[in-house]
Amino acid sequence: SSVSQAGFGLTAEIEGRSVLVGSWRWIVQNGGAMPPGVQGVRKGSCASDASWVWVAVDGQVQGAVEVQLSVRPEAAAVVAALCKLPRIQKLLILSGDEVAPTAAVAEQLGIDEAVAELSPSDKAARIAALQAEGRTVCFVGDGLNDLVAFKQADLSIALQGSAATETAQIVLLDPDLCYLPKLFALGQEYAAAHRALFAAVLTPGVLCALGVFWLGFGLPQMTLLDAVDVGLGTSIAVRPWQRQRRLLALQGEGEVLAADGVVQSAASVKAV
Repeated sequence: SSVSQAGFGLTAEIEGRSVLVGSWRWIVQNGGAMPPGVQGVRKGSCASDASWVWVAVDGQVQGAVEVQLSVRPEAAAVVAALCKLPRIQKLLILSGDEVAPTAAVAEQLGIDEAVAELSPSDKAARIAALQAEGRTVCFVGDGLNDLVAFKQADLSIALQGSAATETAQIVLLDPDLCYLPKLFALGQEYAAAHRALFAAVLTPGVLCALGVFWLGFGLPQMTLLDAVDVGLGTSIAVRPWQRQRRLLALQGEGEVLAADGVVQSAASVKAV
């Protein structure tokens, strides 16, 4: 039999013996003891850029499995594209891994801050603290230990095929983050178009009201303002379609607009 806790580790009974597998904190919380010979290994694991999964049998640490973290070569390009978007002020890694490997990944990718050794509830608490500062938080994740953070964040994004697709608000259909910068860019373009459309509808209406009550507008003036209103609204509504046609034409010629946030790459980082 076995019992697992997301973000921590696994407890199992094997042939009458208790086996713990997981993070060092999980081992200690469940009464695991470190023999003298393991102390040097523990110190080395804290300083290395790898993650360590510890194994204890009947409360005694027996060894560890070193998991070497690897970062896709294109990940830095995705992070760089996100940093160029005007509304993204800060990128963070919220990780359950140890401090050294998490900090190494953040430094390699140019991420502003890395917070390590977090439980699922710790991630949610960190997001809540950012929200208390007045920030809008987007959390990107792909595991069961991210579900609590998904619920806390203002926006949650998961990858197709991950364990978090039923909880996330947005699911990327490709199993990577190559279109994440484009997603944010589209969101910002939608917000700008919505504001422009609202202004295009409201302004002629206000002018009509003012004109009727104070400027003596009649049917000709009202008809003219209505035509201007329809023309502005139509131009704003078809602008995304026109832009998409231009992008398809450029892509057909082998060109990519960097300003559009199109990055042909993949990454495996969690950003807020």
